[in-house]
Amino acid sequence: MKMPKKIKDENDFRRYIHAVAEENGWHVDHVESPLTSPGIVDLILSRGGVTLWLECKVWRDGIHVLPSQKKWHRDMAAARNSTDILCYIDGRIYAHNGPEATYWSPTAHEWRGGTVFFMGPDTVRWMLENAYDNLKPQTFAAPPSSTELREKSNGHGGQDPRN
Repeated sequence: MKMPKKIKDENDFRRYIHAVAEENGWHVDHVESPLTSPGIVDLILSRGGVTLWLECKVWRDGIHVLPSQKKWHRDMAAARNSTDILCYIDGRIYAHNGPEATYWSPTAHEWRGGTVFFMGPDTVRWMLENAYDNLKPQTFAAPPSSTELREKSNGHGGQDPRN
């Protein structure tokens, strides 16, 4: 994915994140439409058991998060889902925890704080990989069967002590 000459608006930014993510093996859904719930994020990325819920914002006299978007991020957090707001500001990408950021004013200094990434396909790729590594599902051994539990608990190696 070539770097766009200039990110003019949220559509440019969203398309760029979408393209880089797809090139790196993510399934990407752009879900905003009149048929989706108000406030839903711009992009849902999934790969290997990990789902990223991303809202894309571009600074225009501030970062403006609509009331319906604030509610959506907070509802997702209540359901133990992680959401993020990616902000494009002066050639840099700032990644923020979605529910936390919904409490900030449009011009809050926090929008330019936190994790910062310089714009570029390698940076976006790294950002997505880092999110994947932090969220990838843990593998667990299958629980023991009832026979295995019985064998361990009676100490007779599976032999019925009554015989």
